[in-house]
Amino acid sequence: MEIENMHIPSERISREMNGEEGALWYVPANGGEELALLVKMPTTSIKALIAGCSLRLFFGKKNSYLCVGVQISDIPSSPIFISKIQTEAEEHDALFRALKKKNIPLFLFSEMDKCLAWNNLELTKKDAYDILNYIGEKSELYTGFFTSEMSHALDCFGYHLILQILGLTLIQCLYVEYVPTSENGASYMAISIVTIIHTPLQSMKRTRVKHLSE
Repeated sequence: MEIENMHIPSERISREMNGEEGALWYVPANGGEELALLVKMPTTSIKALIAGCSLRLFFGKKNSYLCVGVQISDIPSSPIFISKIQTEAEEHDALFRALKKKNIPLFLFSEMDKCLAWNNLELTKKDAYDILNYIGEKSELYTGFFTSEMSHALDCFGYHLILQILGLTLIQCLYVEYVPTSENGASYMAISIVTIIHTPLQSMKRTRVKHLSE
């Protein structure tokens, strides 16, 4: 799937993006005909992805709360981890549709809310099935306002890797990792504020879905 245009966030996403230093959203695009994963992160992290560092998509669940996250290994000893609990019905729907389609366009936004890079992320049939099976029924996922219980679930999600080192498992998580490759035709097209950089950059190749306990 070739991505030809940048994504223009909806009014709600623009408002949320403006109020966050880093965040992610699985959303419908082009009137609901397409889908997109939007991630706001530091420009330095975007440059690191373009240069070839790996990216991981995380999924965690505690009760009915679905936690989603992105890890960028720009500094291997101290990667950036962006996460949230998904509370909007349209985001649940977009994620499920993406998993069933087994691909989703990724758009990276800087601190200035400018789209600087994009690419298409793909899943194998097995990976998509594993994630869907792990998440469970869409109708059972929480939608609504942020609560103190959600805050605790998000803390569990965010610190899960550290806690596993200590032998504490609060919630199970899955992740799918994308690593640099030049094996296919897809490529990043980086955008500056004023012009498109036409030189093809690193594309991303999926590795298998893993349990964090592995």
